[in-house]
Amino acid sequence: MEYEKTEGIVLRSLPYQDKNRIVTVFTNCYGVLQFIIKGISAKRTDKLALSSPLCKGEYLFYRGKGSLMHFVDGSVLSEHLQLRTKMQHIQAAANLVQIILTSQLPHKPAPKVYQFFSKCLKAIPYFENTDVLTNSFCLKLLKQEGLLALQPFCSQCEKEARALHYGESFCSFHAPKFSFRFSQEQWDTLLTLAYATTFSQIQNYALSKDLNEKINQIFQENT
Repeated sequence: MEYEKTEGIVLRSLPYQDKNRIVTVFTNCYGVLQFIIKGISAKRTDKLALSSPLCKGEYLFYRGKGSLMHFVDGSVLSEHLQLRTKMQHIQAAANLVQIILTSQLPHKPAPKVYQFFSKCLKAIPYFENTDVLTNSFCLKLLKQEGLLALQPFCSQCEKEARALHYGESFCSFHAPKFSFRFSQEQWDTLLTLAYATTFSQIQNYALSKDLNEKINQIFQENT
């Protein structure tokens, strides 16, 4: 029996039989994996924490015949307790988790996505408007996956872009009929959210309801 070890963050946890849980974990080495963790009780606080949503830990496991990984041992790196003090923070974390569950395939390594996801969870308490952070995460994820070519200029000519169609940038003239169209201010905000290299660059941004809805629709369209 060969043991493997990985760092990961719990996305979802479901009870299974007595004192067991099926835990969905986004790992830095193997992408999204499912673990079965047995013997969870109040006395085993380590297993309780390692099977709780948003816990970041190290997981020692072995592979069985099916798709479930068998948990052997582990250690808690962070329980992200700072996220549990405000409902806004909990909701923002839940939104990030849903983005990962929607976009990442099981057993497909995505170390860059994992690292940015981990950083975003830590950054949530520092954002007054957490929608700015989650939308920046969406746009960067689409870029990383090659599903978004957000550029200042049209893909068909040299005019300034103001529209997106299936991740491609267009000017008003070349934009296909059902494109997402943006004002100058909205387009500038999109570029900043997608290409910002530090959280401080977007911390104080205001996000209109219209732009927030468009980014959500773009993400759904491209995933």
